[in-house]
Amino acid sequence: MQTSLTYSLGLKNDSNYQFLTKHTLAKRKELSDKYNNGQQVAVICEPHRLYRQAWAGAGPQLPTLVCVFSKKDPVSSIFQTLKAKLKINQETTLYLLCNNYILQYEQSIGQVYDKYKNHDDGLLYIKYSSQETFGN
Repeated sequence: MQTSLTYSLGLKNDSNYQFLTKHTLAKRKELSDKYNNGQQVAVICEPHRLYRQAWAGAGPQLPTLVCVFSKKDPVSSIFQTLKAKLKINQETTLYLLCNNYILQYEQSIGQVYDKYKNHDDGLLYIKYSSQETFGN
């Protein structure tokens, strides 16, 4: 069962994707055509706006990542990839949001793609954010 982000975590309503404004529809469709097929999916991962604000001044700007995953892979593989690329420590919990819903580890990427893909370009857009869980 999915958890709505009504007010939990304060992460509600961030559906403005920078990737959409920085790249033309033709370029996004080209990316989709290149990587999306029956076996794999291109996933665009962007930082949530509140995470960007909290991160500001703490180092380099958080990146937008374009990753390709198998549709059979669990969502946990996105977590692992982001933690590795962003060098996030073990004390920090990472949240993945799609259409303002928290994604669950056990879901397959194919299930999430089928439900939440962008109908204009065929890409899956996900926001990431984190929360300190075990303080120093």
